[in-house]
Amino acid sequence: MTTNRDYLIAGGIAAIGFASPVIPAMVLLLLDNIVVRVLVVAALLYSITQGPLIGLATLVTIGLLFIERNRHKVSLARNKFERIMEASDNGTAKQSQTQMTVEQEGVPQNTVKVREFDEADGRDAIFLPGKNTGNDEFNRVPWSEELNDKRALKTVPIGNKSAYLFKDFMA
Repeated sequence: MTTNRDYLIAGGIAAIGFASPVIPAMVLLLLDNIVVRVLVVAALLYSITQGPLIGLATLVTIGLLFIERNRHKVSLARNKFERIMEASDNGTAKQSQTQMTVEQEGVPQNTVKVREFDEADGRDAIFLPGKNTGNDEFNRVPWSEELNDKRALKTVPIGNKSAYLFKDFMA
């Protein structure tokens, strides 16, 4: 049974979670530390013992804190990527000017030599129903004479060692 105390504690815990956008990024980045993560799990387990409402509020708060931490990390990575892109452009051209136009995109490139594609082998299967759509030939891999050999393995006849197990089933 939940009491007013449980509602008050759960509300306070949830308020911390919903206040996570105003928590400084350096505090949220402490969640990357393994010791802090162990403490967070311990706090979650303790809150579950206090009651389901407090445990659920703690779980939601922890989730919100990690979501906000990830949002800060993504924004830091985005800023770093933009700085790298600006440095690679040498500050002379903007990104919109470095992209190709439709006319430039349609022109085949001549700067990189590309060798012609190999012709398809006549033995390849075409995966359509009909006659002669494939064959059973294969190119043997060197030094693998045992590859693709299918033969019966040696077995023991049923009467030698296991007859007493199957005495009711044998004629």
